[in-house]
Amino acid sequence: MSLESRESREERETGRMEAFSDGVFAFAITLLALNLHDPVAKGVSLFQGLYEERAVFFASGRASSPSSSCG
Repeated sequence: MSLESRESREERETGRMEAFSDGVFAFAITLLALNLHDPVAKGVSLFQGLYEERAVFFASGRASSPSSSCG
């Protein structure tokens, strides 16, 4: 294996790791921005808790949709 192809493979693997970590951080930040609460603390199931929080999902999705931009 040539040195050039080895370096190219290492760059691809590094790029994949960076993309994965970016995705993890984006997911975590999204959860923080949605400000969801733990439904177990209220004594309801996960499904019921997420159902009760559905307005948060729709409001955040509507605010970020292209049709909601001003201009």
